[in-house]
Amino acid sequence: MNENTRKGQILGLIERRGYMSIESLAAHFALTQQTLRRDVNALCQEGVLVRQHGGASLPLLNSSYPGRHLEFAAEKTAIAEAVAAYLPDRASLFMPLGTTVEAVAEALAATTKTLTVVTNSTEVARICWTRTSFETVLTGGVVQHRNGGLVGRRAVETIGDYRCDYLICGIGGIEPDGALLDFYEAEIAVMHAMMANARRRILVADHRKFGRIATQRLGSLSDMHALFTDAPPPASVVAATARAGVEIVVARVASDAPTSAETTAGRMAQDVS
Repeated sequence: MNENTRKGQILGLIERRGYMSIESLAAHFALTQQTLRRDVNALCQEGVLVRQHGGASLPLLNSSYPGRHLEFAAEKTAIAEAVAAYLPDRASLFMPLGTTVEAVAEALAATTKTLTVVTNSTEVARICWTRTSFETVLTGGVVQHRNGGLVGRRAVETIGDYRCDYLICGIGGIEPDGALLDFYEAEIAVMHAMMANARRRILVADHRKFGRIATQRLGSLSDMHALFTDAPPPASVVAATARAGVEIVVARVASDAPTSAETTAGRMAQDVS
């Protein structure tokens, strides 16, 4: 295998796993750690990887917000429909930013339920406001150009005026020990306010979020009451949720829907067993 081929495979492995150590890369390729360190350093110099302690990860940047609507759309729809079926009529909901949360809003809008929705997402508000059986509360705050989200002091203060039955939130990444990670401090501040004022907290996350790296810590799976996903989580996450008494709901993706979950779901199912 030539050096360029090996570099391509290194990048592919880290894209799938989020992070790999130099030691594990050396074992995978049956080469010395010095050789793999040289390859990783070259990829970091090209800007496609970032060095971490003992290894490397993808650059700590989230993909564009419009682009994320197209990623794992079938998985998000399956998760959203499961959440919509789970939530009772006449509930009050906090719904922060996130494309999976927006999918939940779409699924709820297709039901006959009467709901109160408090959100800092202009897109969630757009989905909900036409439903006459929904009371939609849009927080104040500073509008973010990248996603139309409202953040800042006014957003947090508005949330403090409400006590909702449920929080429905997404996440940037879930570490093996159950730590919940995201990308933007201002958005996390709003989610913290919602978490503090919600009676029950539901996390919605497709399978690619397991093991994914992000820069900011939101909290832990133990802060949640339920996790809705589209494939069995890794064994470490199952253990973390079991210790915390967190319910796991695995939504079934429609068999005729275009999905990238099948191979990953198979791998994760093996991890759980």
